[in-house]
Amino acid sequence: MHFSHHLYSGIGLREDILSAKSFIVFGEFFRVLADVAALGLVLILAGVVVVLAGVLKASVTGEGRVKGGAVVLVGPIPVAFGTDAKWTSVAIGLALVLMVLALLFYLGWP
Repeated sequence: MHFSHHLYSGIGLREDILSAKSFIVFGEFFRVLADVAALGLVLILAGVVVVLAGVLKASVTGEGRVKGGAVVLVGPIPVAFGTDAKWTSVAIGLALVLMVLALLFYLGWP
C-alpha cells in the first residue's frame, strides 16, 4: 500500500479524490486564493500610502488639527484615551454599543 493511501484511508477519502484531476482543481483553487491574497495585500499597502500622504501633507501645510479617541480592550478591561474629554466619551459610548451588540449576537439575537 502506498503511503498516501495509508494516510488517507482512515478518513474515508476515495481513491478518485486523490487522482491528478482533483489536484488540478485544488491547484486552481489555491491559485485563485493566492490572487485574492495578493489583491488584499495591494489594497492594504495602498491604504498605508494614502494615510502617509495625508499625514505628510498635513504636517507640511500646518493644517489638520486632529481630535479623536479610542478604546483598547485588555482582556475584559476597557482602557479609554483621547485628545479631549468629548472624544474620549464618544469612544467609550461606541465601545459600549459594540459590547452590547457582541453580547446580543453571542446570545443568538438575529
